[in-house]
Amino acid sequence: MKNLLLLFSFLCLASSGFAQKILTGRILDGDNQQPIQGVNITIKGGTERATLSDIKGKFSLRTENTSTILVVEMEDYEPLKIKLNTNSQNLTILLTSSNEDSNGLRSVGFHNSKMLPKRKDLPTFYAKVLD
Repeated sequence: MKNLLLLFSFLCLASSGFAQKILTGRILDGDNQQPIQGVNITIKGGTERATLSDIKGKFSLRTENTSTILVVEMEDYEPLKIKLNTNSQNLTILLTSSNEDSNGLRSVGFHNSKMLPKRKDLPTFYAKVLD
């Protein structure tokens, strides 16, 4: 009985290992064919996984063999959804620039701070212009 249970456990683990594969690819700019770093690649459906493209635009993700959707997103580029099938392996993805006019301005964040009350025990210096 123990041998049968051990064999069943081994077969379950072996089949789960074959149910996954590694999806690789490269993200390029659609205008100049240059690699894009920092693109967010997410697999939707089943187990969700995500990664970022490296400096050469390359990425790799472990995925299940079932049909899933690959979501590719990057600021200043149009988001892209790709339906994957069991034959999808090494992808080359071209992103197109978004048509939104940002006038060259980009918001990076902000910081809130509060002013400390003026302390009377600190020396005060005054500037005077000498002629």
